[in-house]
Amino acid sequence: MTAIPGGAWNQETPEGPFSPNGKQRYGAFNQGLIEFSQIIGFFRRNLVRITIITAVLTAIALVLFSFYPFPYKATALVLVDPRERRVTLTENVLPGIGSDAAFLESIVQIVHSDGFLRPVLEDLDAKSDPIFARSVGADDRELLAAFKRRLQVNRVGATFIVEISFSSNDPEKSALYANAIAQAFVDSQTNALVSANATAASSLEERLNDLRSNLEVSEKAVASFKAENGIIGVTQDSTLLQRELITLNEQIVAAKAETEAIRSRVEKISTGAGLPSTTEQSDAAQLAELRSERGQILQNLSEFSRVYGDRHPRVTSERSKLAGIERQISLEQSRLLAIQKERLESANSTLQALTNQLNQRKQTAHRTGRAMVQLASLEREATANRQLYEEFLARFKATEKQSGLELGQARIASPALPPLKPNRPSRVLAGLVFLVLSGGCAVLYAFAREMKGAPTEKKRAPKKMSQSPFGFGRRQQKGRKFKEGRNRFSAPVGRLNETIQKMGFQEVPDRPFRAQGHARARDRDHHRVRTQTHALFDAKETSQYLKRGPLRRDVKTLQSRGAVVVVSSFEPNLDQSDVVLGIAALAGQRGLPVLLLTENQNLIDAHRTAPGSFGFPKAHALSIVDPGEIATNHFRNRRSILEVIEGFSVSNTARDTCMIIDAPPVRNQGQVQRLSEFADLFVVVEEEFEAVSINGDVLSGISSEVEEKLRWVTL
Repeated sequence: MTAIPGGAWNQETPEGPFSPNGKQRYGAFNQGLIEFSQIIGFFRRNLVRITIITAVLTAIALVLFSFYPFPYKATALVLVDPRERRVTLTENVLPGIGSDAAFLESIVQIVHSDGFLRPVLEDLDAKSDPIFARSVGADDRELLAAFKRRLQVNRVGATFIVEISFSSNDPEKSALYANAIAQAFVDSQTNALVSANATAASSLEERLNDLRSNLEVSEKAVASFKAENGIIGVTQDSTLLQRELITLNEQIVAAKAETEAIRSRVEKISTGAGLPSTTEQSDAAQLAELRSERGQILQNLSEFSRVYGDRHPRVTSERSKLAGIERQISLEQSRLLAIQKERLESANSTLQALTNQLNQRKQTAHRTGRAMVQLASLEREATANRQLYEEFLARFKATEKQSGLELGQARIASPALPPLKPNRPSRVLAGLVFLVLSGGCAVLYAFAREMKGAPTEKKRAPKKMSQSPFGFGRRQQKGRKFKEGRNRFSAPVGRLNETIQKMGFQEVPDRPFRAQGHARARDRDHHRVRTQTHALFDAKETSQYLKRGPLRRDVKTLQSRGAVVVVSSFEPNLDQSDVVLGIAALAGQRGLPVLLLTENQNLIDAHRTAPGSFGFPKAHALSIVDPGEIATNHFRNRRSILEVIEGFSVSNTARDTCMIIDAPPVRNQGQVQRLSEFADLFVVVEEEFEAVSINGDVLSGISSEVEEKLRWVTL
């Protein structure tokens, strides 16, 4: 449960114009931790002291500044050229830094390293230099530390200029060491290029050996695989087997054509459809001659039959010749047919042989095709190794030839010269710095002096006092300012009075008017503890009882600044004033100002008439505020008494007082929870015969944090 200061405590309190629709909260009580009026008052009271201390400290610092022996500072400027320089078209191993400012910052930081400075100090024989006589020992780390304290290496703004400075009491030594570090810086950059080229060439050479071995292995694997699988390359894109397949296909096509031609001649000879083709005239010459003679005989027979008749002897002779010629032609055709059939069988045999050979080559080609897949993988690997080897070989040759052509990027732009004057800061600037530091020391001294509470002047307070609204004594101002003379706790009491005045409460008469017929006036007895006039107990006696009994573990909390203690009960008519005064006395044993919020009119009247009647060591250490009067006169009853109490609790955080709240009886768990939010202790007053069931009903459901703050005091 988180309480909101100013929130409504119950349904009976009207919201009023301060919280329309229940959404706007009133939070004027929390005034923060800084009081500007107190700050102004602090400087008014200590203006002379702060001025004198500041002036004295500034003068002393300026005198010491004038006599302090400042060292001579020599500075050398080194230019790191970001442009890349090439003697050949080949790219350098280490290119220029370009716009890489981070790299420049990195090499600047390397100058501060021990590994960079140790060789320089050995070359300069710094151990024999009187400047470092105190730092020379068995270990050179002290010498390096002393040298680093005098050395400054910085990059000048956003440029590519490195400023190397060395400070020494001897101007010549300052320039010597600054130039030595600058030259070492330039040499380190040039050596870095040479070393990079040499390292690159060596690495490339080692890598070339590995690549050469890989290339040889891959090429041998390709050759072995070709030999095992009978793969012989004729050209880059074809093998011997592929050429054989092409030749066999061509031969089969020719054999098929020849077979068909012979078969056609056989058919012609068998049917007697005509003579063979001209390509076979040598074989059919006799048949052609016989057919020519047969034609001549047929012509003669026809002519003789027409002239002489069918029975003429010449006709009969011609018919005999024709029969002889027919027999010869038939014999010649049989001979030619036998020849062509032999040729046809030979052509068929040749075609079959070629076909069988082609089938065998095809099977071999299938096996070779599967092997070609593996061969292609081996060849790709060999090709990649060959290309990689050739690239590295070319890069190695270029790097090896470029090793002696390095051009350094860093050069000394301005060598250090022995300074004529020591490196003394501006007196005006030094004076301003000393003035600020002295002023800060003076303010701290004055603040510590006030916090310690040491009095400077002890004067008796004037008797004439003006009554403040909440029981505080406030001096009337006379003259220009207040005189210092308050005791240890007069300042906290005054600050508490100012805090209450700044909460928005204006002064009210010593006897606040009570609105007649007002709801708050009619219901005052409902919120206020009904007490009877009686002689108050001794506060010291009650405080001793509380210190040794119920609150023995909380004395330190009560006597701390800013503590808030709520005293309440569960009985409406229970008088808890003795416990309240006992706690107030216990809290004020060490002189701590105590602010008591109570509606007990007897306590208020007794404090106004006789402040010393409570037995406190100092009357002004106890202040009493009536929250009921504040709720009536300042808020027109638009705030409940518990809300006013809550506001005071919040405002007392980090204050100089201990606040004790004589709260009205709590009626439910919510009020206990909310009052405990801003309290360090919640003291519950009960009588010996009080029923436990009442406490259990009110405290049922409270959180563990609230339960830790509860303390029980039995009357």
